[in-house]
Amino acid sequence: MARFKSHPFFSSLLAICGLAVLAEVYLLVPLDLPFNLTHGRSEALKELAGAHANFSKLQRQEVTPTLENQKAVELDREQAEKALASTRNYIKGTGGLAEKIFAEPVPADAVDAYFKIKLFQKNQLEKFKEAVITSETDEAADAATDDDSDVASLQKPEKLKFKDTDTFGFGAYNQTGPTDPEIIRQVFRQTQLADYLLSALLAAKPLEFVSLQREAPVTKAVRAEQDKIIQEAKSKGEIPPMLEPSSSTTPEESADYFPIDPLVSSRVPGAIDTSAFQLTFIGRTKVLRELLNKLAAREIPFKVQRVEVAEDQPTPPPPLKPQYDEDGNLMVLGPADQPKTVAAALYSKFTVMVEYVELVSPSSDSNASK
Repeated sequence: MARFKSHPFFSSLLAICGLAVLAEVYLLVPLDLPFNLTHGRSEALKELAGAHANFSKLQRQEVTPTLENQKAVELDREQAEKALASTRNYIKGTGGLAEKIFAEPVPADAVDAYFKIKLFQKNQLEKFKEAVITSETDEAADAATDDDSDVASLQKPEKLKFKDTDTFGFGAYNQTGPTDPEIIRQVFRQTQLADYLLSALLAAKPLEFVSLQREAPVTKAVRAEQDKIIQEAKSKGEIPPMLEPSSSTTPEESADYFPIDPLVSSRVPGAIDTSAFQLTFIGRTKVLRELLNKLAAREIPFKVQRVEVAEDQPTPPPPLKPQYDEDGNLMVLGPADQPKTVAAALYSKFTVMVEYVELVSPSSDSNASK
């Protein structure tokens, strides 16, 4: 205080400077923390808006390509074309069999389609009857060379069983053929693919043919609606509904078709189209193995999607053969003399679902419309 009185001018000047410093600190440093955070957020939003504006401006600009950029684009294009060609060749299958089969002209109308389907069914019936004759011939040959071995008896070929009235998956057209041009093309393609599948199954020599079912053919409009439902379900994180046949189908059509699970199918809208089939038969594991090996050869691009095995049944013991004594009297065998099964073989009921895979392209779309 004494110094203030002795030097009033200098002390007043110091006080004014101190107040100025306090005022500057108050103005430059915000003391309200929430306001400071809000202010910083608004500034960040302004910077983000400015970045978006610059990005949009750059998008609208036409950049003159340099020689280096042109070479890079050309290299990318060549690699993409090679990858596409490789994918097409893989999907087409090996040996050109698929192209040869599908080169046959599509029926022009419902009448032509009806007779094509009937011809398919007639050919399959003849193939199955021929397979039965072959199995009977093999059985007779084995009986002539029988060495009374239990193992040899187990390895004898079985006589093929099937229904003479089987429509081989096309019972829906017992009276008339399909009328819609899109459906005609699909059904005709299905008969060609089914012919290959049934021939592969017969070559594996099953014990019994149960059924062949196929995916219900639909028009492009119906397919687009189905794809929309599936995509909406996936976008919501839900399980897509099964692709059930139409509720208006006849009993014959219901026997022909089976539902498709979109989560199992290889179909990709606008990229990959498929046609699904389901084969059910009874036989040993060897039959299934030979069938799958045939499909794995990719003569036609089938993809095995599911294999189900059910109703395993042990092979019955070999038939008891009558034995006679030296006088020709029938001998009664005791339990110890009964034939024994050395290695029990199993018959199983197999259900194999496959899909024919086809790459969608503008050329295929134009061909489909013809």
